[in-house]
Amino acid sequence: MSDVQFRVEGRAFYAHKIILVNASPRFKSMLASKSAEGTTPVVQINDIRYDIFQLVMQYLYKGGCEDFDIDQNDVLELLTAATFFQLDGLVRFCEARCSKCVDLDNVVATYVHAKVYNAVQLLEYCQGFLLQNLVALLSYDDGVRKLLFGKRLHNHDVLSGLLLTLQARWLYQPLRILANGQDELERSRDRKPAFLITPSVQAPLLHISGHGDNIPAHHGDSDVPRPGFNRQHCQHLQLTWQM
Repeated sequence: MSDVQFRVEGRAFYAHKIILVNASPRFKSMLASKSAEGTTPVVQINDIRYDIFQLVMQYLYKGGCEDFDIDQNDVLELLTAATFFQLDGLVRFCEARCSKCVDLDNVVATYVHAKVYNAVQLLEYCQGFLLQNLVALLSYDDGVRKLLFGKRLHNHDVLSGLLLTLQARWLYQPLRILANGQDELERSRDRKPAFLITPSVQAPLLHISGHGDNIPAHHGDSDVPRPGFNRQHCQHLQLTWQM
């Protein structure tokens, strides 16, 4: 028997507190403030559509994303909800689904969304896509030029972020080979350049590319020292790209 009621878009959704509080710190906090009332708590959910909230509950009750049926147009909205409810597994699922559909038309919007909601894996994927297809994007969509050289995102310099990513994944590849020996050398020979700047449109080869929906907790650059790009480098590349 349910012991909590949610109101979403004027519709009722009944659930069980024990499932919610054990899965989500956000739900635990929300329900803790309602428990003292002594009656079945009613929690108002704003800014989330009923269909999206249903998917969140489906994830919680099934304990995963198997047989998850979601329209691709709703994935970013589900990512927002998953981030709000602090459901890390659902966030990773959404990031992987979004990364499969990044293209010339939506990469800027996806990048901004990933940055706003701190979707780190998706943000890195978008950075790779931007770098790999930079020439095509600059001539195809003015939105990319505005993203790079226009008003900065809050607390984030897009151009500097791309330069750091490029430096970490390209300039420090020899360090990986030195650190990991022959195995890494053989892998690097089989691997295409991660950030080949070319007019052709190809999927960037980042560490979530080609993975299943459950992204392993692995970061390809964890063994690489943080690079230092000075302001002169940034200005030089910015002038080069603007020409």
